[in-house]
Amino acid sequence: SNVITARKEGHFAKDCKKAKVKDYKYYKTKMLLAKKNKDEQVLLADDQAWMESSSDLDQEINANMVFMAQIDKVLSDSEASSSSADEKISE
Repeated sequence: SNVITARKEGHFAKDCKKAKVKDYKYYKTKMLLAKKNKDEQVLLADDQAWMESSSDLDQEINANMVFMAQIDKVLSDSEASSSSADEKISE
């Protein structure tokens, strides 16, 4: 059941990344509008706050992915060692 849980969480992180790409396009468009806008200081302040909060999301995703990779490695290592143990028993 651990494997299934890990994979589901991995998919969630990927979905989160997809959403982030859309947000980036939105942000880029907003920046272009800000350049044309006389109130660009106000818009830039908003976007600065958005960028700060989204970088936290990036760190969270990266930490999650590293964690998932470690789980996968532990699972595959334990499978490998248990199969070699079985071979020794059968001898």
